Amino acid sequence: MTRPPTFIRAALALLVLCGALAAQQPAPIFFFHHKGALVPLVPSQKYLARQLRGEAHPAKYSNLRKLASEGLSSLNQTGDRLFVVAREAVSPALKQELDLGLSTSELLDLGVFELDGESVVVQPQVIVQFKQGTNPNANRALLKKFSSRIAPLPGHEVYLLSLQTRVSTLKVADILHNNRTVRYSEPNLATFRERSRVLAADGVPDTCGNGVLPPAVSLQWTYQNPGTPGKPGADIRLIPAWAQTTGSPDICVAVMDDGVDFSHPALVGRKAGQWDAVNDSGAVSLELTDAHGTRVAGIIAAEATVAGGVSGVAPKVKLVGIRMGSRNVFLNFTETATTLKAIGKARDFNVDIMNFSVDFVSTDTVDQALSDAMTEGRVVDGVAKGIVIVAAAGNDGGDLVYPASLAASPSSSLIAVAASNQWDQLKSFHSKDGETDWASNNGPGATVAAPGIMIVTTAPGGAAYDCRFRGTSGAAPHVSGVAALILSIDRTLSA
Repeated sequence: MTRPPTFIRAALALLVLCGALAAQQPAPIFFFHHKGALVPLVPSQKYLARQLRGEAHPAKYSNLRKLASEGLSSLNQTGDRLFVVAREAVSPALKQELDLGLSTSELLDLGVFELDGESVVVQPQVIVQFKQGTNPNANRALLKKFSSRIAPLPGHEVYLLSLQTRVSTLKVADILHNNRTVRYSEPNLATFRERSRVLAADGVPDTCGNGVLPPAVSLQWTYQNPGTPGKPGADIRLIPAWAQTTGSPDICVAVMDDGVDFSHPALVGRKAGQWDAVNDSGAVSLELTDAHGTRVAGIIAAEATVAGGVSGVAPKVKLVGIRMGSRNVFLNFTETATTLKAIGKARDFNVDIMNFSVDFVSTDTVDQALSDAMTEGRVVDGVAKGIVIVAAAGNDGGDLVYPASLAASPSSSLIAVAASNQWDQLKSFHSKDGETDWASNNGPGATVAAPGIMIVTTAPGGAAYDCRFRGTSGAAPHVSGVAALILSIDRTLSA
């Protein structure tokens, strides 16, 4: 056999060497495990985070809030203990307050990272799910080697492990991941996003009707589009469907969002329950900025308070309001552990449908919780039919956000909803509606498009209405409402 020329042999040797070096690339400095791979975390250059320690004096919280009210608008909190600060907003007064907190051990310095376009805070907590068939006592004994503060989470052998403050959260998550009894191990991530990056789709309440009576149902082009403007008939064909059913009170839809104002006259009769997963309470105390879920709820099941008044798609079904995240003037927050609690509580209510007009970071335990809900949830006559999960596609014109992106999997029954306009076009930056500041996400897994422009719905605070709600956040609840009508006719259908 003839030997290759010297230069070819040298080239082949170089390729082999490069391949070997590539295979030996070190793991990223900061990472967590997800879907069998290492997910790198890039330290944020924009934000810093502080957390009140367990015994911190309440005055510390009050002082920080006072500084925020004096114009440090990027200073915010999720729950009542975590603060995120944009570095550019650190004034001398704030720096002194933060430094004092650190020096007196009242504040803990946490890492802020960038992950898939989101900003996340690694809190001193690890979420661990053990494999099927493992011994619960042995599982807890393993966790106690790291901390005695262990709390159960919804799901099979899932725990929240709160660590000592000087222990590396990511390191503990990695160590536990490599234990043979552990199925998943991941940090409890607090994800936040500036409101400037979130579609400004909250609308302006009381902009339709006469300000006293709710707006007329004729303004709801999404149900029966006259083509002024738009394409006649470019709607969800709801009026003929109402001849069959307007929904059954036996069907329940969970609004997985920032809470629902059930004091609204059009929603008060639709309430089947509520839960605040952020604060682990059945008493939901909404902030003024927690307005999103009330609008979503109205699209699904608002009940006309006067003849011809605004109505949801399925005005006779019931709603459960699950507050799974918090909003304030400048930031939106979600958290992995809170998301798991929200999904678990919705299952406790045995809901038929979950509507996610929100997005959040994918982790192994959340993936599993959603998969279990779609296969083991919604028990009808003793048989699990699976919860129908509907999720908004996103509003930046890119690929599907999570959890809508799960619809790309052939094994998933999740319904991912894009947004359309009055001309029956997929909403884009250049579509005929003229709203150039947003576009519907699309791509593999997108299941259906529904109206996402100029939607009339309920708004929090008294009996307010909004005629300008928009986005895939408004498209998804149209689909949830239609699914509720279908299940009202036959609840035994599988997800």
